Amino acid sequence: MITRWVMQQRSRRGFVLATVLIFIVVVTIAGGAFLNLAASEGLHASQSALPVKALYLAEAGCQWGRAWLSAQATPPEQVTPITFGDRGLGDGSYRVTINPDPGNPSNFIKRYTIVGEGRVRSEDGMAVRASKSVTMVVRLESFARYAYLTNNERSADNRTTMWFVSADRINGPLHSNSQIHISGSPTFEGLVTSTASSFDFYNGGPPLDNPNFVEGYKLNAAERDFREVANLRQLEDAARAGGLRLRVQTAEIRFNADGTMTYRTESGNKWSSWTTSALPGNGVIYVEGDAIVYGTLRGQVTLATQQGKSIQIPSDLCYSGDPSDPACTDMLGLVAGQSINVTKSSPAGANLTIHASMIALGTHFTVDDYDSIPVMGTLTVYGSIVQKNRGPVATFDPRTGRIISGYAKNYWYDNRLRDRTPPYFPTTGRYEVVSWAESATNIGD
Repeated sequence: MITRWVMQQRSRRGFVLATVLIFIVVVTIAGGAFLNLAASEGLHASQSALPVKALYLAEAGCQWGRAWLSAQATPPEQVTPITFGDRGLGDGSYRVTINPDPGNPSNFIKRYTIVGEGRVRSEDGMAVRASKSVTMVVRLESFARYAYLTNNERSADNRTTMWFVSADRINGPLHSNSQIHISGSPTFEGLVTSTASSFDFYNGGPPLDNPNFVEGYKLNAAERDFREVANLRQLEDAARAGGLRLRVQTAEIRFNADGTMTYRTESGNKWSSWTTSALPGNGVIYVEGDAIVYGTLRGQVTLATQQGKSIQIPSDLCYSGDPSDPACTDMLGLVAGQSINVTKSSPAGANLTIHASMIALGTHFTVDDYDSIPVMGTLTVYGSIVQKNRGPVATFDPRTGRIISGYAKNYWYDNRLRDRTPPYFPTTGRYEVVSWAESATNIGD
């Protein structure tokens, strides 16, 4: 009995040992497979990160090229490619090529195509593990990109708060470097942005103050730097080289629908006789004094006055074509060293229309005697308004929201200004992105 039991135990031990050995072999094989799988997954993860790294490097190259363009005193005039060699970043590098647009020599708003090529390298830096290209088209950013842009929503003497009221309608992008004041229910048909953290409501907000933001609004927005446009030297130089420069006390200019202009000048308090001529060759008129302008423009002109001098608009100032038609080629820029003033003396209820992109560098765009003239009709501006301080065009009754003197505002953005501007119209010096595209990733060995 004992012998059989011992033999049975030995047999069981042999079976268990064999089972354990088989188990160990299976676990070893499985463990090896697991380790191989883990290594494979790690390699796969490493490989899948390559396109992302290459993209980041290519984007860094494009942004570097964009910053390089902004740092130049003037836009590069050459039409041949501008190339830059490898610039290291992290475990890779990027190359940059800037291709000027073929139309740059004849266009004031310059465009460039920036190509950034990102390369991810091996640890020793010898092999390229992945590469990708990003193509970014940029153009000079114009101050005409806004329907309405102000630095301060208070009057030039900082005593009067300017309000948007129920009768006002602003079509196009609007930005202010200060708090926007709202009474009643004005309509804003474009995106509204402000550096302030809130709006100022005359009646505390809805329901009495209920503005209509058709495309929404953004508070705490980045400030737009008006110092970038403070130098009128470029316009003066352009007037000397192919434009018209008038060194006078005042110039009165009437644009004619046949593509000509008729003007006279005042010097020493004496007016000259009227002269009719073609528009300036490069489209720039620079007045070293004040300017009075009105009429119907056929063509493209930028009229500027020197620092401290204003532009007066006594009657309608319109294009010969319809500016809402993309095929219209008429375009006017008004750049005042001081202010732009509507001086029209009309019966009560009369409307006024201005087709122009306007900048008032010293103070504002305003209506003379806005607080004492009768209730007028609508002041329609089709173009854009940029002003240092918000200028008044009317007064209103805060109890009813009705205008009691001056004009209701109807400001429409000229969508053509997104792609083109009047001749030599001031730019911000920055470059805005027009389009962006990436190539497929090339994976090395």
